[in-house]
Formats: sequence, structure tokens, C-alpha cells
Amino acid sequence: MKDMYTFMITGERGFPNIKIPMSFLLQSPFLVFNLLRRYKQLEGNKKLHMLENIKTDCSIDLHNERMRYLFARKIAGLTILWINLFRQGEALCLERAIIICMVLRSFGLSAKVIIGKKLSFSMIERFPFHAWVELDGKPVDEHIGVLDQYKRLDEIPS
Repeated sequence: MKDMYTFMITGERGFPNIKIPMSFLLQSPFLVFNLLRRYKQLEGNKKLHMLENIKTDCSIDLHNERMRYLFARKIAGLTILWINLFRQGEALCLERAIIICMVLRSFGLSAKVIIGKKLSFSMIERFPFHAWVELDGKPVDEHIGVLDQYKRLDEIPS
């Protein structure tokens, strides 16, 4: 199953052994909780400025783009788990994208928050805009189809 999942994401066979640092696993709930608290205290564009000047806490030596991407997906998944737990499913996409991007950037990864407008909007959808995180031009916290469904409006940091 892991082999098929990796193939679907990367187009390559084989499942690399990607380890998340134990220090991050232990600290991640506190990190995400504090980032969510900081996010709630800020208003407007100041929330986007949280992405500037992020200190790299734990640099990861990943030898190729595929490993960086799979590592980022693992970290994003764990971060989403904590966000959903603390926010009880109430987090909007921008809040989620900013927090995930901050966590990835703290590992030295050049993640960006992308803001897009839905190409085809129906009345049953709540929002015509969406935010997601990309690394090397690939969505980290979304399916690859998001690139076909939205027109890119902005990326932060640019």
C-alpha cells in the first residue's frame, strides 16, 4: 500500500524511510498550539507577515526533491492533526496553510502559501478562494488537482 501511495504522489516506485526528528514529535503539539494562538491575536495582513523571518530550528538533510516533498507531506499531515485537534475542525484554509508553512520553514524548507481563486464556482460552495502550501511547485497539504481548480493569485513569501 505504501508503495502505491508513493507512486501516486511521486511517480516513482519504492518507499523511502523518512524519519521525523523525535524532538519535533515531542514539541509539535506545543509549537502548533502557540502558532495558532499567535495567529488569532493578529489582524489582517499581519497574519501573512508571520511567514517572514522564521528561524530554522531543525535543518533536515534530504538529498533530493522527492525526499524533501515526502518529508514535507509527513510534517504537514502531523501539523493538520494538531490543528484539527486544537481548533476542532474550525480552522479555515488560510489559517491552516500559514501554520503548516511556518512549521515547514522552521525545518529550512522553502514552503510557500498559495492563494487562489476557484476557476468554476457554484452556489453550494462556501468560499470562492482557497489557500494551500506548496514546496517546489507541488501542493503539500492538498491533492495535486488543486492546481487545476484554482487560479493562482498570490504566493507568500514571494
